[in-house]
Amino acid sequence: MKYEKTLIVMRRLIFLTACAACVMSQPLDNEVLEYLEKGLLGFGITLDELSFEKKWVDDDTFRLSVVADLMDNPLDIPSFVQEEGTMCAATDPLWLSQLIRHRASQLDIDPIEDDPLPRQRAAPTVMPTLQEQVNHSIMIMLGYCDEAASYLDRSIQQLTDHEIEQILVNAPIIWSDPDDTLEADSLKGMLYQELLLPYDTTTLETEQLLALIKKIDRTDMARAAYLLHRGAEEVIGSLAGFHHDTVYQGIILDTLSPHGRIVIGGYGQNHYDGDYALIIDLGGDDLYTGMPATGIGVLYDPFSVIIDLSGDDVYRSQRVCAIGAGVLGCGVLIDLEGNDVYRGFHNSIGAALLGAGSVVDLAGNDLYEAGYFCEGAGFVGLGMLYDAGGDDIFRGYCFAQGFGSTFGSGTLINIGGDDVYTAGSRYPHRPLLPQDHRSFAQGFAMGFRPDAGGGIGLLYDSDGNDFYNAEVFAQGTSYWYSLGMLIDMKGNDYYNAAEYAQGAGIHLSVGVLMDSAGNDHFFSRYGPSQGEGHDLAVGMLMDFGGDDSYVVSGGQGVGLNNSFGLLLDAGGNDTYATSEPIGQGSATVARGFGSIGTFIDLGGQDLYAGQQSGRDENMWQNGDYGIGIDLESARTPRQATYTQRDTLPDDATIERLFEAAAEWAVAENIERVEHARERMKDRYQEAIQYVITHKMGTTSGLERRALEDLAKVHSDSIEPMLTELLYDHDIKVRKNAIWLLGVIGASCAVAPLIEALEQAENEPIKTTIVFSLGDIGDARAVPQVIHNLEYGHEKMKIIAAQALGKIKDTSAISALIHSLSHKMFTVRSASENSIVAIADPAITPLLTVLKSSDDHRILYHAISALGRIGHEQDSVLQRTTVLDMKRALLPYLDEPVVALRAQAVKALALLNDADTQRLLEHKKATETDLFVLGVYRKYLEATQ
Repeated sequence: MKYEKTLIVMRRLIFLTACAACVMSQPLDNEVLEYLEKGLLGFGITLDELSFEKKWVDDDTFRLSVVADLMDNPLDIPSFVQEEGTMCAATDPLWLSQLIRHRASQLDIDPIEDDPLPRQRAAPTVMPTLQEQVNHSIMIMLGYCDEAASYLDRSIQQLTDHEIEQILVNAPIIWSDPDDTLEADSLKGMLYQELLLPYDTTTLETEQLLALIKKIDRTDMARAAYLLHRGAEEVIGSLAGFHHDTVYQGIILDTLSPHGRIVIGGYGQNHYDGDYALIIDLGGDDLYTGMPATGIGVLYDPFSVIIDLSGDDVYRSQRVCAIGAGVLGCGVLIDLEGNDVYRGFHNSIGAALLGAGSVVDLAGNDLYEAGYFCEGAGFVGLGMLYDAGGDDIFRGYCFAQGFGSTFGSGTLINIGGDDVYTAGSRYPHRPLLPQDHRSFAQGFAMGFRPDAGGGIGLLYDSDGNDFYNAEVFAQGTSYWYSLGMLIDMKGNDYYNAAEYAQGAGIHLSVGVLMDSAGNDHFFSRYGPSQGEGHDLAVGMLMDFGGDDSYVVSGGQGVGLNNSFGLLLDAGGNDTYATSEPIGQGSATVARGFGSIGTFIDLGGQDLYAGQQSGRDENMWQNGDYGIGIDLESARTPRQATYTQRDTLPDDATIERLFEAAAEWAVAENIERVEHARERMKDRYQEAIQYVITHKMGTTSGLERRALEDLAKVHSDSIEPMLTELLYDHDIKVRKNAIWLLGVIGASCAVAPLIEALEQAENEPIKTTIVFSLGDIGDARAVPQVIHNLEYGHEKMKIIAAQALGKIKDTSAISALIHSLSHKMFTVRSASENSIVAIADPAITPLLTVLKSSDDHRILYHAISALGRIGHEQDSVLQRTTVLDMKRALLPYLDEPVVALRAQAVKALALLNDADTQRLLEHKKATETDLFVLGVYRKYLEATQ
């Protein structure tokens, strides 16, 4: 079957991804630690002191050991996150039970050991038309359900029937929005309402819910989840190589078992609606509604497994707990192939509420949509969403996309693809940011302040250019004794958020964002964000490669209120911008003692904008214990390497050579294209004849590059052929010929090009003719170019002005000065640039203009041009000229028109005259316009 090939491809991809994780994700190496140590020593602080006490609030029972350990030892966090990334990369999606064991151990659950395979239960019925493999698979799954049921029953045996009822009544609204009481009232008890059963309407308070949680044996519950996953994995293995003698259509088997309804679907478009213990669908584009892969204990079947082997399937449910979800039970959904749609409501798509819920999708471009608590979310349990390929879209309101809370782990693993993650857009974050929405997503974890610590939230993405869009609380962030992680291995990624985001630890917790490679963009409207700890917490943002940009109001390596914050960027030319005093290696004092904020940028030439003291190649201090380090910019950035494609054989035709020469000369193609172009040059006579005959009508930019490369080297040979093509009937051929004549500077073509300007058939390509006349640079063309400057359309005027600047003939100065009055700044700026290119001969005409013109546009550009030309004058050898310019410009310092006054400041500052600088300093003291003052500051500082 096709899905067997999918399994082989997936396992290869898993191996490669695991290898990449080991190589690319990096802990703090010795170099970084040395810089950090050096910075801290400036305050008399050692690295060991980063373990200062942060667990100021006692937590009874619920605080996880791993969270406490990382809070105490923040320098262990990078290695820990690296190991988590490696674990995710190496996890076989069809062996997810191993990840369950790993996650359970982090939740302080006793180790889950492998037991012998459960005894296989006899199939509930004999199907003569059903192959033995399928019957055997049913027996395997029932055997595992038997074993899992015993553990699940034992896990809740200390709860009374009434307490179980309280949990099930309140489970749908545990994560509802506190301000949306109308929604909560409608959903509370929904699981009982669906069955028309009476129930206690009492709402559990947080303390009451936590008291019930303490009575659950979490080890037995995790053991049940592990066994159910093992069973599903064994079933898939047993179906490998399955071949059918007959093309089964529709439902092949629909029967009851001790664990619930079992259905086998054939190769058609099947619709499954209801509550099932097991569905095995052999193929087809199927629709699942009702309660797909939903394990709800006591009220429904506690275990539910769906295994769909192929097809573009839709999983759709408006139930409050569905689609790979578990509430005091376990749901497992495994889809092996197809472009699938998962559209759920609240508590769905890999959601574990006091249980376990998993969704595994092995291939395809998939869509995931749900409400709150979804897409890899865990509370007192294990919630997982694993997508193994394709360009996917994830949408959720909040508590989503790798979210973990008390005694819970929420994991979203995504292998490959250019993916979009969106969280928010539903529940306003009142009262702090009522115009924005809560997200609590994308590698986020939180507890119940002040009653209970939280869990572990992880979003892992292996590859692709990904877009992370969220609002408040998201992207490797945590709250109250929790651990939130976002790990992205490769790709040019965009991280967008409103506040509390991107490696922020908030209130006694640990938040980490690690991005291993790519040119990334990090934006958060407000801090705490971007490697910031707030209130006895730890926040880290680590980026290990690429040209990155970071924008936030306040953040970027900040320790706020007795916390530790770190932003580490280990390579690339980066841009940092902040707008508040707190940022880029800052720390504050609270409770009578300090915090530590560290900002480290190693490598690359970096740009800093905003309110901070950050500078390239510098070290700085902000606050009592805030340090910033930007060093080693001169170090050559590590260049991405690519295996080059094969070059062409020796007997390749000219046609084939040109085809390769016209490919993109980037990445894996660099040597191939260079080789092809050199071969073209070696065989230039044959190559020229080929391009003249076959390629002069091209509109391809890549082919034009190949033409240009050939023409420049063999200009003498190609020039006469190009000149002949000026009269070709094909306008595209004429246009390319004209352009190439300019490229090679063919002075013999000036006369025919001037003639071509007058021909009506060349009207569509007149700009190309003028452009090429400028490239050739022959003064004979000046009158015709000036004519087009004066009478052409905007684009023609711009090109004509540029052409005159290339030709540099003094007879064009008057026309260019006249163009300084044009209504469009594009024409005016092009004309000014050309006047500056002509340089010294334009000084006298410009000085005359200052005396005679009252056109503010002309005056503005004339002043600007004089300053730019004067900047290149020798203040000693050309002193008379400089003095003339100075005398003409000085009156404009008192000009009422702000634009002219500002330009005069700039122009005079550029004259490199000491007396003028002193005068400008004096005039600055009496200037009142803020814009002009800004010009004074900028240009006086630049000339000091």
